[in-house]
Amino acid sequence: MGGYGALRSGRMLGLTHTLALSPVNYELREEFVAKSIWSEAYCSEKMPGPFISCLDLAPINLQLVDPFFYLGFYQAGLFASAGKIDTIKIPFVAHDTISLLRSSARLMQVFDHLLAQEFDEIGKLLNVIRRQASERANNLASACLARGQRSRAENLWQKARENGVSDRALHEARNNGLVENLRRWISGNTHLQEAKIEDRVKSVSFELVDDFGFQKELVNLCDQYGQIGAAVIPARLALQCASSTSDRAKAALALSHLCDRQGRGEEAFEYARLAQTEEPENLNIVLHLARLANDLGKQAEAESAYTQALRHASTNLDRAKAALALSHLCDRQGRGEEAFEYARLAQTEEPENLNIVLHLARLANDLGKQAEAESAYTQALRHASTNLDRAKAALALSHHLAVANKIHKALDAAEVALAATPASEEILLQIGYLRLRKGDRLGTLKVIQELRSLVPNDHADLRFLSSRSQLIPFKVRRLLRILAKVLR
Repeated sequence: MGGYGALRSGRMLGLTHTLALSPVNYELREEFVAKSIWSEAYCSEKMPGPFISCLDLAPINLQLVDPFFYLGFYQAGLFASAGKIDTIKIPFVAHDTISLLRSSARLMQVFDHLLAQEFDEIGKLLNVIRRQASERANNLASACLARGQRSRAENLWQKARENGVSDRALHEARNNGLVENLRRWISGNTHLQEAKIEDRVKSVSFELVDDFGFQKELVNLCDQYGQIGAAVIPARLALQCASSTSDRAKAALALSHLCDRQGRGEEAFEYARLAQTEEPENLNIVLHLARLANDLGKQAEAESAYTQALRHASTNLDRAKAALALSHLCDRQGRGEEAFEYARLAQTEEPENLNIVLHLARLANDLGKQAEAESAYTQALRHASTNLDRAKAALALSHHLAVANKIHKALDAAEVALAATPASEEILLQIGYLRLRKGDRLGTLKVIQELRSLVPNDHADLRFLSSRSQLIPFKVRRLLRILAKVLR
């Protein structure tokens, strides 16, 4: 179990002591986690996934972290803020603290000190081990390179070679140092013009020009700081040095996404086509290619790609995605019957998918298949798992029944929607419209009062509600006109 998992699962596993070596959760995102609240009120349902609560921890917890390993040290601070976690700083080991405890005798010493809660002794012991370790020079060299001290880094790497450190470990240390150096530079120079940042990224990219993993890390780093133009540089180098079909497909797909985000649609499409050439059965690539083709008006190519995706899909979810995409494409082209058949296929694969069922119901309604439409809307309501989904399905059913002149049933469905999401203007307007059609003027006026309570005092009139209803069906705008006459 990793250090993060040990901390997170301490209470669940019934542990009394936890020793976490360089705990890191790679799903954490700095800008998101920084806003989180750590307290006894932690709620796993509201904040699922990467967080640690004081309710998760064992009674005694100790984490060992490198203060110069940015990701690990930053997250260690977040973990410690959950409470009941002590921290010992072990410099220049990066994410490899375990290398200091390869000896069973050393590990037992650490455990003895942990059980006695002699944390200072653990720190002293590990720092002695660290200074004697053959990897020390390699780790120090990486830290020096991260700070731009190239000459000192090279001298330390020479010493690391003499100590017998493997070429692979030396290469990884250089990789980490270069990436960290660039991260520090970008984080402090985001105000510079894009061209200057791109020049710096280009310079670093050519340090290890034939290393696919290194170029991939640079792409991720640039993307993290919103430097999309700069990210294209290492992405192109990654494509050039990729040695396998899988890596070439990944690099081409990354380039396609980057170009797409820059608004360079044709270039994005060509890279997507290259990725698809490398991995023709990769569903994500094929769906991405189809979307780009559709956006560029290449309808034939889009349909071909979606059809290929449907043919190669290996799971129910993938087949449903491809069939739904084909349904939307046919719908936009006015091919209603084909759109309906593809939607029905998607619904067969994923019968409880609310978006698919609602799409199928709308198509059935448009084609005059009233019985099938009502059945689909009812099924969507039955499978809705959240209040929002229940309201969405019930309101759609209400609109359909109102068009079919089944006012009482439509009103019942609208009431179900309102119960799921109270104080919804759109649902209240639908209920008001239906009550007016029933001839229930008193009920209609009650709806008006509820609507007015949702509107700021300085706009508490129907003209304001009218301005809010531009995205609401025509029948609701008709209601507003009628209600205005009623108020006079």
